[in-house]
Amino acid sequence: MTVSLKDVVREWHAGDEFQCYMHRETGEVFPVMNEEAQKAEEPDPDGPDWLKEILPKIREVLSSDQYVPMPDQWEFDEYHVMEKFCWSVTSGRDSEALEDAIRGRGAFRRFKSLVFDLGLEDAWHRFRGEALEEMLGAWMDSEGIEYED
Repeated sequence: MTVSLKDVVREWHAGDEFQCYMHRETGEVFPVMNEEAQKAEEPDPDGPDWLKEILPKIREVLSSDQYVPMPDQWEFDEYHVMEKFCWSVTSGRDSEALEDAIRGRGAFRRFKSLVFDLGLEDAWHRFRGEALEEMLGAWMDSEGIEYED
């Protein structure tokens, strides 16, 4: 089965509190919270009913060779992507303002606010999406997962 790269990009999430896994053949993306993974290791975990219902799937994902861990937030260097976006903006003034915005503490918040103020949200989302496609496509190549653009 060939996986849709666009679907994978849309479903991929990154965060400190979870890890996404992909099924090698179906392309299913399944996020697992760190707390859920810990509960899945317990023989008789306590917790709410929804957690008990999803634990068999989590155990399957964590123990199966068919599910592979996807790149995490650290492998997608969003700061570098923001920097490249700044360089891609054709207006010199806007480009310089964006470059200034990504310096120091609060860079992500300032960048996103300025992108909004400059009316560049669509351009930024396209640029970021293309960077995600590039990273996830390279990862799927390395895992031998067939995909289509």
